[in-house]
Amino acid sequence: MPGPRPDKMPFAEFRVPAAAPLTLLYGYSWAAGGYNHGCTKVVSFSPAAGQAYEFTRVTIESQRKCGVGVIRIDATPEPVVLQEAPRCTS
Repeated sequence: MPGPRPDKMPFAEFRVPAAAPLTLLYGYSWAAGGYNHGCTKVVSFSPAAGQAYEFTRVTIESQRKCGVGVIRIDATPEPVVLQEAPRCTS
């Protein structure tokens, strides 16, 4: 359910099927140095049953680079290996 976070960033929680590929499409834009910059990433992973995950954005605006990450959040959070996914055309 969407709601406010302490850092003011919006968030949403979803239940998704386990052991099936989940594809995430992420887009972000920012202005710096008088120019508009943008980034789009499409990644995929297969969530494990009974696990919780958090999607994160990684942006280095000064270098005009961006990326995305997924972290499994449990007693010992750890990064998830993501695969590049093809964009849908429909």
